[in-house]
Amino acid sequence: MTGTGNEIELMAAHWASIAFGGWSSPDEEQNCAKWLAEDPRHLGAFARAMAILETIREAQVLEGGGELPLPSFEDVEPGNPLSRRRLLAGLVASIALSAVLKETTPVAHAMEYRTARGQRRVIELPDGLKLTMNTESALTLRLGLATREVTFETGEVVIDEPAGNALPLRICVNGARATTSGGAFSISRIHPGPTDFLVTTGEATLQMGPDSQTLNAGSLARLDHAKMVSLRQISSTEQESLLSWRDGVFRFHDITLAEAAAEFARYSDLAIRLGDSEVGALRVTGVFSLGKPRAFAEAVGAAFNLRVVHEENDVLLEKN
Repeated sequence: MTGTGNEIELMAAHWASIAFGGWSSPDEEQNCAKWLAEDPRHLGAFARAMAILETIREAQVLEGGGELPLPSFEDVEPGNPLSRRRLLAGLVASIALSAVLKETTPVAHAMEYRTARGQRRVIELPDGLKLTMNTESALTLRLGLATREVTFETGEVVIDEPAGNALPLRICVNGARATTSGGAFSISRIHPGPTDFLVTTGEATLQMGPDSQTLNAGSLARLDHAKMVSLRQISSTEQESLLSWRDGVFRFHDITLAEAAAEFARYSDLAIRLGDSEVGALRVTGVFSLGKPRAFAEAVGAAFNLRVVHEENDVLLEKN
């Protein structure tokens, strides 16, 4: 996976922190080696990250300076991937230690991600972490020496964290902090105010000031300024409705037409206008495409015998 300079430094810090503590599995080491081979810049960034770690651990030893030996190419067996990986590891270590004698750079990096109206975005890391962002959402991803952190700001985000990662995932949301070693989580803050934190699989420990709470699958916590406003278990049907945007659809269940129109407005510049409050109070159930407000208006108009007036920038639903 290639990327911008900041993204490369971010991933390098991630892999270096794992390598420094020891690989948890052969697959993990192979994934790192694959990433290093994808782009020449990856090796340099990884070396700089390793240099910081070596500085922390061996500052006194390295204080005297001196020349450091480079690995030999003579023992490399042609066509032997393991031998080449060992050489690569030795070369990286030598470059890292040499960098300590010169100039080092911080290994903690932060990347901000945002989506525009109607846009969805998926961010995948080599360790399996996956972030799916809905329309008009924002988050910050930080990878450091001892943890991985996602700070949620606004919108809707689904976080899929595979089990077995060497570093825990920390999720910061509305003044609270959730820590997990595996699971799937949905975070939603559409309007100013409380934030909904849903555990769909796995579990998370939610820290709110001095208080903590373990949340299991199906738990929906409402958070506001580091306090839990409410906590309840929700059904799989309600979860499907909340997460249907990932499939590009709304799953409305007995909501008002006014609420449905507001949902469509989050994804499109085309507005659904309602003739009066009685039209807005009509209740809707069904599955509708996120990006087709005109088709929704036609379907609702037919169902409730409403007049549908299409304009350039909006569509009006009113009584006949």
